[in-house]
Amino acid sequence: MAELYPIEDVLDKLAGFSGIQRVFLSTSGTLQTALSAYFGTAVKVKVVYQTKRDDAPQYTRRVDMFIKLSALTDLVVCRANSEVYCSKPHYRAAIEKGEMGIGQIMAYYDLRPAFELISAEMRPDEREFSRTYWLKSDDLTYQITETFPLELYP
Repeated sequence: MAELYPIEDVLDKLAGFSGIQRVFLSTSGTLQTALSAYFGTAVKVKVVYQTKRDDAPQYTRRVDMFIKLSALTDLVVCRANSEVYCSKPHYRAAIEKGEMGIGQIMAYYDLRPAFELISAEMRPDEREFSRTYWLKSDDLTYQITETFPLELYP
């Protein structure tokens, strides 16, 4: 979906992470698809909260990506906190519905955003690692911080 350039800069930011961690930290397309392939089952997206600024076409959003362990139990495999900026009403409508992840919305509208990895962090005390990045297109831009539980991605 999105292009990742220059790769040398990205790889420098990912030094010290395991192979599978580097794969997820550098994924520039729909992370949901990569996670589904890793777990061998569908990864679903649940919007935990979403708010819109009254004075701007800007949203703050948090989603959990999860897999079903049983009918009653979900396992969160990634959390994403986003700041969303959009200028087109149909993009805002898709965001406000809260039914799709960010990558899904961009894919649905056939947007080809630029990907920029801002940072990647290992937080062993919190038993997690994370990345912060931008997805930018002309009318829809996201700054996203995704957090992954360390025990799921050795």
